Amino acid sequence: MQTIKIFLTAIVMFAFATSSFAQDVAFFSSIKGTVKITDAKGKEKKATTNTKLADGDRVNTSANSSATIMFYTGKEVVLGANKAYTVKVKKEENSFLSSLYSTLSGLIWGEGSQSSMAGATRAWAGDANRVITATYPSETKILEGEPVFKWVDHRKTPGNEYIVSIKSEISDFKYEIPVSGATDVVYPKTAPKLKEEERYVWIVKDAKGKDVSPQVTFSLINPDDKSTMEEDLKEILKVCNGDNTNPQWYLL
Repeated sequence: MQTIKIFLTAIVMFAFATSSFAQDVAFFSSIKGTVKITDAKGKEKKATTNTKLADGDRVNTSANSSATIMFYTGKEVVLGANKAYTVKVKKEENSFLSSLYSTLSGLIWGEGSQSSMAGATRAWAGDANRVITATYPSETKILEGEPVFKWVDHRKTPGNEYIVSIKSEISDFKYEIPVSGATDVVYPKTAPKLKEEERYVWIVKDAKGKDVSPQVTFSLINPDDKSTMEEDLKEILKVCNGDNTNPQWYLL
C-alpha cells in the first residue's frame, strides 16, 4: 500500500512540474494585515486564505501587512510591506493526463483542498524555521491502514526520543506511540484500527523537551476511491510504458 501511495504521489508531483499537465493554481498560504487584490478588469476582491487568485490579479500589501502566495507547482512568492505582485498562472491543456491529474489530486489531497496542498508542499520541502516537522502523512488521504509516520528534526542537536500523538477531529480517538532512535515509526498492528470515516490530526514531540511539531491532518481513502485510483494507475503505466526511472520520479 505504501508503494502505491508513493507512486501515485509521484505522478501528482510530476504534474506540478510539467506545464502541460494541468492548470496551475495560486492562492494565499498566509496573510497579515490588509491586503488588496485588483483583478485584470480593475475590480477589487477580498483577500483571504480561501481566495483563489486568477491570472492577471494584482496583489498589493500596505505598510503594516504581508502575504505569501503559493502555487500548486511549488512556486512561492513572499510579499513584505508595501509590495505589489501580478499573478501569472499557466493555462490548462486538455489531455488524458490533465483529467487524470484532477482525479488523483482530488483523491489524494481532498476535493478543493488548497490549504492542504500548501501544507503538503511545505512538509516535503522541510522548513528550517521549525524545530520539528511532521512530513508523512501530511494533509493527505492515504491508502494504507498502517501508515509509516515520518518527521524531520531541524534542531542543531536533534533529539533521540519522541512521542507521536494521533487523535481524531470527529471522535474521542487518541493514540500515542513512543519512538527511540528514529524519525519514523509504523502504526502498530496492535493499535486501534484507523477508519475511513475519521479525520486524524497528528503531531510529534520531543519526549524529553518542550518542542512540538505543527499539527497536520490525514484520512483514509474509502474503498470506492481506492478502486478508481488503482484503475487510473494502470492507465498511467500504459502512458509511461511501464518506465518509472525518469528523473522526475525522484522529485519526492
